[in-house]
Amino acid sequence: MSSTGLNELDQIKLRYNEWQPEFVKNSISNEIFTWKREIHFGFSKALDILNNNDESETSWVPIVLSTIRLFNRYIISVDYPLDLKDRKNLLETCLELLIHEKLDKYVEIKTKLANTLLIILKDKYEILLSEQDSIKPITCWKRLYHMIKNYYFTKQRTLLYSPSSSYGKTLVKLICKLRTFFPPSATSEILEEFTSKMYFSDSEFFVSQGFLCLFLPTNHPFKYNNNQEDNKKVGFWLEEMLAIWEWNCDSAYYDLNFVSLFYRLAKEQAGKVNWKPHLNYIFSRNLRSMDLPVGSASNTPISGALSSKIVRNVLSSGTTNAASGIINALNRSTSTYHSFPTQSCSVFWKLSDSKNLLQQYNAQLIIWLLSPEVPEVMQLLRTLFQSIEQYLHPSNHGDWSFHLSIFLSVLCRTLAKRLKLERNSDSHIPKNYQLTDEMITEFIEIIYPIIKMALFSKSMKVSKNAIQAFKHLCFIKPSLIIERIFEIVFYSLETLTEVHQISVALELLNTVILPLMSKVEELPILKDYMKDLLHLGLQGIDSNDQTKTSLTFSFFNTLFAVFPLIPANDYNEEVPFVTQCYHDFVFEFLRKVLQVLGEMSPPEKKDKKKKKETMHLSKSLSLFFQQLSPDLHKACVKKLIEYLLSEFKPNASKAIGDLAHFAACYLDESGKSEIYDPLGMIVDALLTKLRAKNRNQLHHLTETESAYYFRILSKTVKNNANVILHTDKLIDLLRLTWPSTSKGIVKSSGKLIRNILQSLTHTYLMEKRNVAPDVWFSSNFQKEHYKYWGKLTNLENVKPQWHVPTEKELTVAAQIYNEFILDGISTITDVSKNLQESQLITVTKEELINAIIKIKYLMKGSSLMLEEMKENELPEFTKKVVNNFTNENAGIKTIPNDQLKVTRSGVSKALHELLHKALQIGLPKEEETEDVKMSTGKSIIDIRVLITLTKAIHVTLCFRMFKFSKMQGLSKAWKTMKLHFFKSCNSKQEYPRCIMLDRIHMLFIARVFLRTIPFTSIHMDLLNDLKVLATNSEYSKVRSKAQNTFVSVLKLFNQKIFEEFVPQVIDILSNKESTHPQINGAIYLLEKSSIVRRVMDNWNLSSKILPALCSCYHVDKSSIQRRLHNLYVVYSISFKELPIPNEESRNYFNELVSKLLSVAINLSQSLYWNYHLMTLSCLSLFVRSDRKILFPLEAAKHFATNLTSDHVGLRLLSAKTLSLILTQYKPIQPRYITEDKEEIKQILSHPNSPPTTQEEFEKSKYLDKNLLGWNGIPPHLKVYDYTKERIFSDSTLDLINTLKPIVTNEQWLKSVFNYFSEENAGNNSKFSKTITQLFKGMFQIFGSEILEILKPHIDNLLTCSGSGTSEESAKLCLVSEILGGLARGFKHWKFHERQLATEYFLSKLSYLIDTCSSQCIDSFRLALHYAVFDLDGRRTKYLVDFFSSKIDLDYGTSNSQAKALQLAFFVLIEHDWRDNQVIEQIIEEKLFNHIFSSYQQVREMIAKIMSLLFLKKWRPSRDENGTPVLCKAQSSLFSELLKVQQSFSNNNLNIINSDDNTFNIPTFVFQAFQTYQFINRDEFIEKKFLPKLYEQLQQLLKENRERLSEQSMIISDTQQKHHKLSKEEIALKTFTRTVIEFLANSLMFGVNVILPYLPSILTIILQIFTSSHDTEVATQSAAVVSRISGFLFPEYIITDLLSIIMFLQQQLMQNQSSSTSWRIRLALCVFIQRFGYRHQFYLLDDCRDTFYDHLLTLLKDKSVEVKDAAVNTLSGFIKIAPDTTVNKILDIFSKQVDELFEIKKNGNAEQLQQLDAHFVVLGLGAIIRAFPYTLPPFIPKVLVMLTKFNNYQKSKGENANVQVIREFVKSTFSLFHKTHLDQWEEEHKKKFNEEELYIVSQLLYSPVYYA
Repeated sequence: MSSTGLNELDQIKLRYNEWQPEFVKNSISNEIFTWKREIHFGFSKALDILNNNDESETSWVPIVLSTIRLFNRYIISVDYPLDLKDRKNLLETCLELLIHEKLDKYVEIKTKLANTLLIILKDKYEILLSEQDSIKPITCWKRLYHMIKNYYFTKQRTLLYSPSSSYGKTLVKLICKLRTFFPPSATSEILEEFTSKMYFSDSEFFVSQGFLCLFLPTNHPFKYNNNQEDNKKVGFWLEEMLAIWEWNCDSAYYDLNFVSLFYRLAKEQAGKVNWKPHLNYIFSRNLRSMDLPVGSASNTPISGALSSKIVRNVLSSGTTNAASGIINALNRSTSTYHSFPTQSCSVFWKLSDSKNLLQQYNAQLIIWLLSPEVPEVMQLLRTLFQSIEQYLHPSNHGDWSFHLSIFLSVLCRTLAKRLKLERNSDSHIPKNYQLTDEMITEFIEIIYPIIKMALFSKSMKVSKNAIQAFKHLCFIKPSLIIERIFEIVFYSLETLTEVHQISVALELLNTVILPLMSKVEELPILKDYMKDLLHLGLQGIDSNDQTKTSLTFSFFNTLFAVFPLIPANDYNEEVPFVTQCYHDFVFEFLRKVLQVLGEMSPPEKKDKKKKKETMHLSKSLSLFFQQLSPDLHKACVKKLIEYLLSEFKPNASKAIGDLAHFAACYLDESGKSEIYDPLGMIVDALLTKLRAKNRNQLHHLTETESAYYFRILSKTVKNNANVILHTDKLIDLLRLTWPSTSKGIVKSSGKLIRNILQSLTHTYLMEKRNVAPDVWFSSNFQKEHYKYWGKLTNLENVKPQWHVPTEKELTVAAQIYNEFILDGISTITDVSKNLQESQLITVTKEELINAIIKIKYLMKGSSLMLEEMKENELPEFTKKVVNNFTNENAGIKTIPNDQLKVTRSGVSKALHELLHKALQIGLPKEEETEDVKMSTGKSIIDIRVLITLTKAIHVTLCFRMFKFSKMQGLSKAWKTMKLHFFKSCNSKQEYPRCIMLDRIHMLFIARVFLRTIPFTSIHMDLLNDLKVLATNSEYSKVRSKAQNTFVSVLKLFNQKIFEEFVPQVIDILSNKESTHPQINGAIYLLEKSSIVRRVMDNWNLSSKILPALCSCYHVDKSSIQRRLHNLYVVYSISFKELPIPNEESRNYFNELVSKLLSVAINLSQSLYWNYHLMTLSCLSLFVRSDRKILFPLEAAKHFATNLTSDHVGLRLLSAKTLSLILTQYKPIQPRYITEDKEEIKQILSHPNSPPTTQEEFEKSKYLDKNLLGWNGIPPHLKVYDYTKERIFSDSTLDLINTLKPIVTNEQWLKSVFNYFSEENAGNNSKFSKTITQLFKGMFQIFGSEILEILKPHIDNLLTCSGSGTSEESAKLCLVSEILGGLARGFKHWKFHERQLATEYFLSKLSYLIDTCSSQCIDSFRLALHYAVFDLDGRRTKYLVDFFSSKIDLDYGTSNSQAKALQLAFFVLIEHDWRDNQVIEQIIEEKLFNHIFSSYQQVREMIAKIMSLLFLKKWRPSRDENGTPVLCKAQSSLFSELLKVQQSFSNNNLNIINSDDNTFNIPTFVFQAFQTYQFINRDEFIEKKFLPKLYEQLQQLLKENRERLSEQSMIISDTQQKHHKLSKEEIALKTFTRTVIEFLANSLMFGVNVILPYLPSILTIILQIFTSSHDTEVATQSAAVVSRISGFLFPEYIITDLLSIIMFLQQQLMQNQSSSTSWRIRLALCVFIQRFGYRHQFYLLDDCRDTFYDHLLTLLKDKSVEVKDAAVNTLSGFIKIAPDTTVNKILDIFSKQVDELFEIKKNGNAEQLQQLDAHFVVLGLGAIIRAFPYTLPPFIPKVLVMLTKFNNYQKSKGENANVQVIREFVKSTFSLFHKTHLDQWEEEHKKKFNEEELYIVSQLLYSPVYYA
């Protein structure tokens, strides 16, 4: 592929590079063309090599890696452009590389390629989409699918190391981009591939759903044709996906996948999809996904919490506990929204964050559903907000708060993004679908109160999300939000009582000020706020409050970026008044800053909070001085100078120095210092403090004072273009201090000369104002600067002002360097010479340290002006980042070496010579005398010298202007800031100019790191000496510094330098002569992350490190042993499976395994068991995941031998490893793949009976997974071919020959059985899947022969069965592991061998069930689950048949019965869905008659097995093609039930039996359910099982009633309380408990599985709930009712079910005399409470009025419990009711109040008797409680009405409980006061008139005793 670059530079959009310095920009054109050509060529060449057939060819690897590096430099580091044609070509080439099969083992390369593709698509994704026709369709989706599946969802056993998570996540991100380019035909292929694997009760369900929603494209156009097939071809799958979504409503992960899919569809097909029929369902799922507690506490919108005081007063003695238990069970709101998939699904989403992500996508979907043509969306959104509003109140904090705040924030963000997209001229959104201004206003009005409420949450995370929401609203429509924001801010900043609000207000202000300022032309009112804003901002600068001060400086930092501080000369009406206050503000701001600085102490390294404050302060001060007018700047500089001359703050020297630096950097109009030179003013002032009037002498200052002023001076001259004007004065000062012997003064002088040199030789920006210099200095700007407030800049108008070193500056810099470098070099040279010649050293230690310090700072200052070392280059180690990248390209002006007295090479040589000589003489030892030290030179070389010398070497070799990590930090900060402030609504790509300057400067800095640093012999010598120092020194501080420098130097060069030095360090570990310091040094070096990464990426290095680690057993120091172990852990965690493409790498692999094996064999004969374990652990890592590179047989033999080791860890590790080895070698059963549809259907519909002969067995086509076929026919099927025998390869036969002598040895077997049974001894006997897999592998490899050998040992283990000892648990646990392995291992044996093995397996299982203790059954349960998991049903039929015959509850002990049932359950739950009759048979013949078993364990297992009926029998509704369909609601039965109710009442019938208080639901009530033809009902469940349950219940109830009747006649009341339960009572109690347990277990699978039988289930559970006299049974049944009410039901059933519940409640209201009637009334009230809340979006106009009328009726219930629940239910639904409904309810109770008091005044006795004051009070209270944190306009009047009942007096003949009424009024006012207190003075109180406030205040405030 040839490069497709442009021909002329002016055709290229250089973006930020357009403003690089001119001398840099000149080379950009050539760089772009050259680099692009190299990138295209590199990828193409690698692809050509890969397409060759040579598997061993790996020359493409370095080509790909180097090309990716160059691409990253091109795109990321220097931000060069790629045109569309380049992107298309690179996209095709890199994608072809990514999917190439030869790259399968190169996971890291594939990850990098995927990242490369993401970058290619990132910036121009939308443009590429618009030109999709010119891009070749991407048809490789199946290859991408298999790349993820084969890596994360393999059938292989778990490896001993974790696969890389970044690989999968990167691929997922890439697929999200690539799926847009899939061809239309891919849609049907993807649907067919994944929907066919979605079996509801299988773990594969979540995996297939994740892949489906990941790959399914949504950009293909929709067509609405009658032809369903045609619709499906073009992607008309919405109905099908909605139907599948309905299958599960209890998993955030499941919802997240579908919501993200529908969001994409809504966005990409905006205006083309009819969402209207599905809106209610979507919003209901949205509400469900928020997982809000309903009915569990009084602070929830719909609460069923009872007034305990009233309950105590009303409930009679002896029933309170029962009532409380039932009430608590009904109100329990335990979340069921926690169904998670397997951990491997984390490749799709971060599972722990799924709820948060779901709320993000919920919000995005809703925004893209908004449309002028569908106003229902906005109305539903309003209702949703009403439902969740008070969950966000600060006093109502919970787990839900953060999820909801994310929802609000993303709603606003997505709306801003959508508006940005709509406002583009080329938007794909149809005009009729675009949002109107009215809709935007309505949205803001709806969401604003909720965001305001969340703003002051107790959680800072919630507050930050609310702040982000405000920010986006400022972008959307600032005119509507600005006044409200400033009202919040000003109130919060001025408040004295709500101090916690101040930080939130400052954070809010900091976030929104920039969006608001950028819209200042549209917001003239903003100018009026600025004065108060600046004033209140100053109050935030408080040295006693670190957090508040930091936030305030952050705000000023943001403000000063777009806010020039230029006072107006002539004030007029147009000029904002705030400009008159600038003088006062500036001086006060500077005063407060100096006050804070004066009290500041240097931040500690770990004090991140302090560092953050300092960072915000620095940034704000930098911009503050830049934005000042010249006059104000002069005044501030004078104030600063006064401060410097009068104050002494040594602890704040750094911060004060920064302040002086910012003040000194000021670009004036002409650039001439004669006009204004702040640098000169500050320098002169500081010189007066340092130097006497006689310029040749310093003042007599202390060392601290001198260092203080020097530090400020050095900071002042940093990066200042005017330094050249003052070099004479500064150099004169340096000449006075340079010879000083004080280390503090030398360091300060060094910093000064460093900054002088940097200012002279570096290229940097000279100003950072909000407008370009030409605009700033224009007369128009100086007069009308306020018109530039908030002015954002585009790239065309940035116009940065660069300082580029001039020849004069370079000359002066060279002179300074030459003058001051010689002193330090001569000192070092002299010392080195004297050390070499063993002469007396005249230089003191302090002088030497000072000399090195001087060199260090000189080299820092001249890091860019010195040429790189080139003499004696060793090019094989040089890392060429970019070819032919000169100093000019990098933006560096260097000084030729011939103008320097000492070059970089000379400095390096001098430092190396000193280090080398120091290493030769060694460090002084304590036992040496002073004479010896003097004679050897050790007196001068100590720790401080070496540390200082190491630092100087680091600077000389590595330091280049910045640390690379700092440059990366700047890049991240830029991206974060860009996203934070502008991502949502910046369509013009405009930003504050200072931010754009940061980006330009950052790109300039990045060029420095693209230079090639030649590797020379000096580097080699220094690295050798640094390695010695890093490992040999006895002093840890010296080693640490040397290690850091050593690694930093290594990182400058290529991989070969690591291969040169790292082996030398590794050798230290294994060398027995190594000292402890050497080993310590080697350990710390080898654990450096850069070394670990390179070692584990390289076969050569990894083959050395691991054997060396395992050979360190000779080290006798415990602390070093711990470090060695930690080092091993580091490398084992970092381990990755390196590819073995050729003979060289294979040799490395074999050599490494051989070395480790040799070490292991030696260690096995020693006492170093910990090192033996470490060695085997390393060895086990090399058991590869594929079968191409097999593990060596000798190593496998060693692991087999170590199964009998005395050490537990060695045995377990050997077992795990050996199981992996056996998997590698296992024989292969041939399989074939068929794509023939008819054959696939035939195979999937296989008979349930297993084959009985060899001939039938060979014809059987066993499935790989039993889930296939449940939801459609897969496009292809993989089946086993038993006409062919298993394939035993030569390597497998070799393994058999190698291991057979071991595994068949009786002594070995005896030891293995003894050890592994002993390991489980004690109370912690646990089934081990590792051991099971080991035996599975043995049975696969050795076949039936090994079974015969193991049988005697198994029989020996079984002898202890039933003993009840710990020995029994341990031995039977091992038996379970063997039998589990056998069941999986004989899967592919020959037929007759399988039959014999099956018989043996079942005989032992039967024996164990009969004899073993109950505590052993868990092991066999897990073994059976392992044995039958995911297998074809024909393979497990023998177990099903076995348990069908084994379960016999008429005989045997309860213990054996429970064991058989428990094991049967775990077999049946995994049994094939095609064979459900066996469950029917077991239940009907074996279990049903024993439901009332007296043994709890038996009953529990019966209930669990019965619950499988619903799971296994459930089938979703499908159309004639088998496609899942979404069932729609039919006509409601509501009106018909009302008619029936009338006739029902007229016949004097009652659903509560007056004789026995039982609850009888009339049969016609649930007739509606029989009309649902689309529901798949199972005949057995519907016509046999549930009716039989009901009949049995009725029979037991009848017998129990008769028995109770007999007892009541012959037993007195006193005796009755203490009599024993009769057999009838026991039978009823046990039966009902089993049924409740059965129903509770059934609900574990969701409501869908029981939905076809809901009428029968409700009838049974309500009957039990009502009739039971047992408190526990009543409580458990109440919990089941509560749980059912919390589920989300399908749309078609909602209205009918609600109608039925309402009908039953109305009937129950007519008969309240029954003693148990209150239970069912309360249960139905709670049911309707939760059910109505979950399904509120289905309360349409035709049934809403009736529903609310019904809620009002419930207030008239006679039971206090029901009344209280009814009040809370009504209040919750008033909260979410439309205004018309609320007004109607208000009118009802207003009239009721008026009529009540009118009748009390003038009514007759009959009228008084009919009064119901309690009803009126409850209704008024419900209205008030509906709005706990807000205050609608009508609430004051309702409160006034309620006050009339505070001292309510009962009239003669009136039936009213005055005490209860007064208590309710009091509690209502108390609750109102509590919930409205926070905003009472600020907001709520203002809504009352004086009369209302006076009346209400009598009850709101308690009277004061002393008043």
